[in-house]
Amino acid sequence: MFSIFLVLKSMLHRCGGDLSGGQQQRLVIGPKLLIFDDWTDGIQPNLVHEIGNFIPSLKRELGVTVLLVK
Repeated sequence: MFSIFLVLKSMLHRCGGDLSGGQQQRLVIGPKLLIFDDWTDGIQPNLVHEIGNFIPSLKRELGVTVLLVK
């Protein structure tokens, strides 16, 4: 995931709860089933767009199933 989200590599020393909302959303990408519940809450609009564009590639490239809950 570090090749996709370079910023996370520089934050390896930090706990997940210390990251911003957008950074936390990037952090959770990796399992076989990913559930986004209110995933746009507290995230900057430009990051919502970036993550939204990335979601389809999770299935295509990594075989991850994504469930979006509004």
